[in-house]
Amino acid sequence: MKKNLLFVAALFAASVVNAQSIFVVDGKTLLGADAASTAVSKSAGFEIGKIDGAVTCTTAFDDSYKIVGTNAKNAADEVINTITLGSATATVDTDGANGVQGQTNPKDAEGNPLGAISALPASGAVFKFQVEKDGFLYVFGKLSSNKTYMAWEEGKNAIGYTLYADWAKDVKGKTYTLEGDEEMNFLAGAGYTQILWPETILQATADGKSFKNADSDVTANENPYTKVGTSGFGYVKCAVYKDCFYYVHAVGSKFSLGAFGFSETNIDPVLSAGDATGVAAPVAASVSAPVKSIENGKVVISANGVKYNVAGVRVK
Repeated sequence: MKKNLLFVAALFAASVVNAQSIFVVDGKTLLGADAASTAVSKSAGFEIGKIDGAVTCTTAFDDSYKIVGTNAKNAADEVINTITLGSATATVDTDGANGVQGQTNPKDAEGNPLGAISALPASGAVFKFQVEKDGFLYVFGKLSSNKTYMAWEEGKNAIGYTLYADWAKDVKGKTYTLEGDEEMNFLAGAGYTQILWPETILQATADGKSFKNADSDVTANENPYTKVGTSGFGYVKCAVYKDCFYYVHAVGSKFSLGAFGFSETNIDPVLSAGDATGVAAPVAASVSAPVKSIENGKVVISANGVKYNVAGVRVK
């Protein structure tokens, strides 16, 4: 099935280097303007958006959806709403609230709330991403510091991811990475049994505590920390693989989706206040085809003014 991610010499030499794209969700077109106040029922498989040749986002299960705002103010009172992902740039909610959000908290097959990585999502507000090539998926929106976020491969294995948000209040950091096992990036293989709130993970990290499972230094989101309960514009990023699908969702809440992105290489988006005027979705990076040559008896691949060897390592 996988995992053969990037930086394989033959793949690197044959592909376009560092292509990135962003798709900005258009809730008013998808659901109709009335969905700002009245939820619209959508069946599983309803298409939210697509980045051609890379990833398609749909609803994973039947649910009702509303239009919601997805940008958010940070601690400096700036409205963070603009995404720069490599050469691709886009702004969410340029004409007011235009993201989408399901109305039912995700649950397992028995109808129980999710949270433990052994409880698989089977209903509710879950976004599905069908992937057509190896790379990295970015799911952008308004995140809550006191809600858990989860990503699943093929709907059955909770996987590691990076979360970033520019929070409205101090929660001792903005980003962290949950690392799965070395072979498959599955969290169960790395000792996780549950995923805690972002603010708890960030504060535990700052204090040198473990947050992996119920037997760790931090056994509940409220203990030993006082709840901050803030929000911020941010993203969940995870490595993804060709011909696999992925679920992304919130726990005890509904993910507010403003955009999603894809990159063939692992880069970190830049989130800022402002307006990417004239940028339409989807937005693709402009890259030139790589050129192979021989320099000092070695194969060199040049793309966009940068030279690489066949292993994908930049050379002078």
